[in-house]
Amino acid sequence: AGGWAAWIEFFISAVIAEARDAVMRLRRIEELVSKYRARASAASRSNVPLRAIESVVDRVYVSVGDVVAETSTSVPTAREAIRVLESIGLLQPGPRVQGKQYWVAAEVIDELYRLD
Repeated sequence: AGGWAAWIEFFISAVIAEARDAVMRLRRIEELVSKYRARASAASRSNVPLRAIESVVDRVYVSVGDVVAETSTSVPTAREAIRVLESIGLLQPGPRVQGKQYWVAAEVIDELYRLD
């Protein structure tokens, strides 16, 4: 019988609801990033932990090699950056995969998948 108008209205309202949800999630992630930047600045004089935060938030699982690649730094400096990010609560030890240690940003995952 057609009913296209009702279907289009339903579809558009669903798209709007999803867009609003995405904006709220992004705002929560931006708040987390700001919080962790402030903590990293207070916890270390190095700027490597600050530079690593973006990679951590993008990936949520990182290894020392990931931090080395993203920040163009040495392995010892990347390890220290991970230690700093662990100390401020952004990272926690995650799984070991094929001998490689990973760290996870659990709070970022929680915010991404939080249902409101």
